[in-house]
Amino acid sequence: MNLYKAWNSDIHSEHDIIVMYAENEQVVKDGIANIRSKDDCFTEWLFEDACLDEIIEDLEGNNRVFSSIQDGKQAFANEVYRAIHLKEWTIQEIKDVPENHFVCAVYPADYTGVQENVELIFVPNDCKNTYEFTIDEMALRESKGYIFREHIDDAAINMSFHERFFIIDGEYAYCLFDCYRPANFILEKFNYDVRASHKFIEERRVANIFHFFIEKPEYAELYLDYVDNYTKYEEDIPFDDKFYKYVAKKLIQEGDWNKYTVKEIREGE
Repeated sequence: MNLYKAWNSDIHSEHDIIVMYAENEQVVKDGIANIRSKDDCFTEWLFEDACLDEIIEDLEGNNRVFSSIQDGKQAFANEVYRAIHLKEWTIQEIKDVPENHFVCAVYPADYTGVQENVELIFVPNDCKNTYEFTIDEMALRESKGYIFREHIDDAAINMSFHERFFIIDGEYAYCLFDCYRPANFILEKFNYDVRASHKFIEERRVANIFHFFIEKPEYAELYLDYVDNYTKYEEDIPFDDKFYKYVAKKLIQEGDWNKYTVKEIREGE
């Protein structure tokens, strides 16, 4: 058996990227047609919205499609999908599949319409916790990305990783249109004493940082020194790979970076 990844030219959801074991590409095509011809959107289009005359015209001469009508609606839907939509799919054989492993296809909740968004992770057959293994590997991969590291390295108090530490009682601590003016709900706590409000925000920010890094207080101290003395670091960012992975895993677990659907694919299933 070989492992294949197939994707539609127009990707909108996880249904447009399929990972499967198969003997050859033809079996993959059969699998795609069997899966997608049962999709509610496709069957609704075919049996309710589509103009039958146009379909007949498009498929003129395709005897296989029309002879399938006698086998029922699903058989007809399958053949129509093959004839019209199967050409939209790209099929890639995955090489260097390790032995004694099964594969997990990791689908992110937020698509950008490219097949690279779906990661393949090979999990040892004796793994006790597939989801934990997969999230750990995804954290490692995410932590190496330029966009992720740029987000973590940004010391700004808004639109950054740092921003999360200014969330107090579920609200951002500063006004949306004046990022240095305490929000009204905080000013009200201190009878509109701005200095007292700033002091309170700073105490909560530091507490939030240490809470996030609760298992690694040394990371909390490092991060706090970095954001408070950002200019002294310039391009010499003090974080190592382990730091970025720790942050990535925490954010993934909390659903603040990306959420994933993990699908196990095993040979013979």
